[in-house]
Amino acid sequence: YTSGTTGMPKGVVITHANFIAAVSGMQQALFSFTRPDDVFLAYLPLAHIMEMAAEVTQMYFGTAIGYGSPHTLTSTGVKLAAGQVGDAPLLRPTVMVFA
Repeated sequence: YTSGTTGMPKGVVITHANFIAAVSGMQQALFSFTRPDDVFLAYLPLAHIMEMAAEVTQMYFGTAIGYGSPHTLTSTGVKLAAGQVGDAPLLRPTVMVFA
């Protein structure tokens, strides 16, 4: 579904070709500097097409993927108890996608 930014939310069909084109574009953009020893911090919902394309791209490169939450990304996250370490300081990602 779209968010309805300019109108009512509605269902949108994303074809296999659309998805492959998105992944291919990410691969081309990241090819020159992504390495197999990188760590990708995923924090968007998997239902978000940008997150899915980013993760599939990282799998292509052999990058490790760590899962976090917007509420626990930093050590001051609202869902963390005092003294707990956030996802980013713990995983120490070298790759993140901001959408």
